[in-house]
Amino acid sequence: MEGLILRAAGRRDIGDICRVWERSFGDGPETVKELLEPVLENTVAAELDGGVRALMAAFDGLDFGGVRASYILGLCTQPEYRGRGLGAMVLREAVRRALERGAELVCLRPASESLADWYAALGLDTLSRTVSERPAQGAARALSLRRVSAREYGSMRGDALPGVPGALLRAQELFYTGGDGGLFELLGGAGRGCVCVQSTERGPEIRELICPEHCKADAAAAVAERFGRAVSLPRAVPPFAGEGSTHLMGLWKGGKRGRAVECFYLPFTLD
Repeated sequence: MEGLILRAAGRRDIGDICRVWERSFGDGPETVKELLEPVLENTVAAELDGGVRALMAAFDGLDFGGVRASYILGLCTQPEYRGRGLGAMVLREAVRRALERGAELVCLRPASESLADWYAALGLDTLSRTVSERPAQGAARALSLRRVSAREYGSMRGDALPGVPGALLRAQELFYTGGDGGLFELLGGAGRGCVCVQSTERGPEIRELICPEHCKADAAAAVAERFGRAVSLPRAVPPFAGEGSTHLMGLWKGGKRGRAVECFYLPFTLD
């Protein structure tokens, strides 16, 4: 495409980036700045006709079961420039750069099944899928919730799950706080735990739960008690199980399929 430049974004691009992002996802400039400014050097921008017309960000440093991974998100194109292949070019460039930075796996969560088909056509494999189950409801047995900051939440994760970069935890806090969502510490159970809750049209949904297996039902009950509504708990199932929505897709370094990756949670999604 004549005049197209694919490059790393910089601070001079933040105005263009905010406009493209807001027109694609609806988030205001302050939210976009808080999300992307920490990872601008890992954000691929497609410059055309004197401005940024498409972009995609990447969060490095994730460890999925011993696999070093980069999580990419926020692929968006200015509406007037859609249909020209910019999205595919930005995605490929974001993946290439992430692999050059040392990732063994580049992964994302599509927002819909149709997008999953589009990503699959570009070479991404489905690593896992998810379904939502309704845990048995009832009084939480000696478990309660305390709202915490992203920093506190990250600290509580400890070694229970792979580490997540601080910028990604901040993103999690930005998008999952509000009337029916947030980051919480689980209090009163055996062992330390925490839970990330997202507000959806169906009610609160547990996006990430870190606690001993025997506390799972009590944690779900504590969330339901806190919000006064039934709660759903996503769980991972094998790829192509024929139910649920696409949970995690990825592309391995060198185009080779790696070993199975146990990802029963996602640290952050935009949908």
